[in-house]
Amino acid sequence: MARTASSFYLAPISASKLQICIPQLKRKVQREFGSQAPSGCYNSLVFSPEKEVHGAYNLWRGFSVQPRSGSCSIFWQLVKDAICSGSPVLYEYVRRYFAHLIQRPWELPEVSILLLHANEATWGGSKGDREKLKAMITDPKMPVEMKGLDIIEMENYLRLVISSNEDWPVPIDLDDRRFLVLDVSPMYMQNHAFFSALHAELNNGGREALMHDLTTESLVGFSPRSKPNSPFGADMKIRSADSPTRWLRDFLNDNEWMNSGKVFPQIGVSTEVGKSALFSDYQAWSRNSPDKYAASRDQFFKVVRQILGPSMTDSRPAVPAGQARESKFILSSIGQCRSEFEASTGTRGGIVWDTCRLRSSQSSHLPCTQAVRRSTPL
Repeated sequence: MARTASSFYLAPISASKLQICIPQLKRKVQREFGSQAPSGCYNSLVFSPEKEVHGAYNLWRGFSVQPRSGSCSIFWQLVKDAICSGSPVLYEYVRRYFAHLIQRPWELPEVSILLLHANEATWGGSKGDREKLKAMITDPKMPVEMKGLDIIEMENYLRLVISSNEDWPVPIDLDDRRFLVLDVSPMYMQNHAFFSALHAELNNGGREALMHDLTTESLVGFSPRSKPNSPFGADMKIRSADSPTRWLRDFLNDNEWMNSGKVFPQIGVSTEVGKSALFSDYQAWSRNSPDKYAASRDQFFKVVRQILGPSMTDSRPAVPAGQARESKFILSSIGQCRSEFEASTGTRGGIVWDTCRLRSSQSSHLPCTQAVRRSTPL
């Protein structure tokens, strides 16, 4: 999709029309163009779709492809069946998202589309990189630095479409509002006949037809920020979360204590666990975690309470006289705890839980889904 859509580049800028009188920038332009350097006076450069700025040279020149009615059905087939994995809801959003780009290029969508392919590697970016990426997607202005010149601020009209074959290409917050994650179907992989037909279509009026479709697509009631729920990207959310959240996912997935032993003896049955035992299990897990520092006891229990909600209640069981009462939690059932985890982390339907280590109180014949061991925490 990225290659074919890239044909909608901006119309070229004529060097003879570029007239600059900012001293530093003018000298730079003269070095680039020599005797053909433009003359005249603009006080600044801007990129401002559909809006002129007095005294500034506008880098926006419009689109190079003009709309014309025709056929681009193969292109839309690729988008619907492969890019959106056959989902009508995701397809409608993606189609209107790009129509919004063509019809309202001056509006910042504040949402990036992330296309995932075959998994191979992981994101290793710093927190600074995370904040820079967020700023690129949602900040109304962005810094621009031309070599040898001071940094200037320009209006931000970026629309990021990230295509990656990594399983952790970007950090995604649990309450993320910036990314629409699409798991690209491999249905057309190595289908040379399909892509030959696609390029033939685009080269014979398909680009103009696509521009026509995008300029006539209705945007009534559409807001890029109101993105649909996607069943993809749950693993990236968990990888990007804090260590107590990642521990809890592993704890509920494996149904095992780090020092051996089942947490829940059966499906549908509650269990009682000591607070000290829970925190000790987290500390043992953390020793294999990539995090530099483990969470404090107070922070750990704050996160666990927020995620598990009503599926976890406090307990202070009676003990013989003279003995200290241990603070404990009652976990209602593994099914309810997993459900609360998905609801709290925005990963509903996106996590494949391990069922191989569970035993039903009704039947021992359960569908078995094996998951990764906790010895290597995410």
